Amino acid sequence: TIIGTTADGGRLRVRGSGTTSATTALLVENSSGNSSFKVLDDKTVDVNFIKIQDNGGDNVGLGYLNFSSYYSSYGAVVIGNLAGTNLTNGSENVFIGSEAGLENTDGDSNVALGALAGRLGSGGYANLAIGDRAGRDGLLNGDQNVALGAWSLYQQSSGNNNVAVGTYSAQDINVAASYNTAIGYWSGRNFNSGSYNIFLGDEYKALRSGSYNTILGGSIPLSII
Repeated sequence: TIIGTTADGGRLRVRGSGTTSATTALLVENSSGNSSFKVLDDKTVDVNFIKIQDNGGDNVGLGYLNFSSYYSSYGAVVIGNLAGTNLTNGSENVFIGSEAGLENTDGDSNVALGALAGRLGSGGYANLAIGDRAGRDGLLNGDQNVALGAWSLYQQSSGNNNVAVGTYSAQDINVAASYNTAIGYWSGRNFNSGSYNIFLGDEYKALRSGSYNTILGGSIPLSII
């Protein structure tokens, strides 16, 4: 610690004992011993619920306990209570909302906006989830899935290239379903497994599993092959 004046003007210099997040260079606490300002030796600045760090590269966090395991992640933006808490690797992820992307550890180019959006997915590439609980149960385990609307693709645990647009759309997909498209309120809501299906309009109970089907409204499945 250096306190005093030098030729370049008055200054306060605090020098840490290392270069990693394992050691702290500067810590300011309140009377209860709770940290309100902390600078780690890896250049992380943690101001209460605001965190900016440069260990992995250009990551920004705002919210309680979010981004607490960043390690080697790069270019992430996480905002919200517990958002991106387990993010350790990966690059250019954006998680905004309470617990958004909470379990994601090493995905790349994923975007989850909304409370619990993309909460349980651990990896994945180029997924988009917008809306309350959109893609909550594992959308980010797959690649290039799109969930737009509250509870859309809510139970998807794996699978790729699914598109759901509308509240509750494709809500019950929970296995490795891929290349399905559901557009409209409740479209494909009870659909569980299969690939290459299209759901257009308000469709609730017409199809639970299968592949290569087109469903219009609440109609009987119409095979396209």
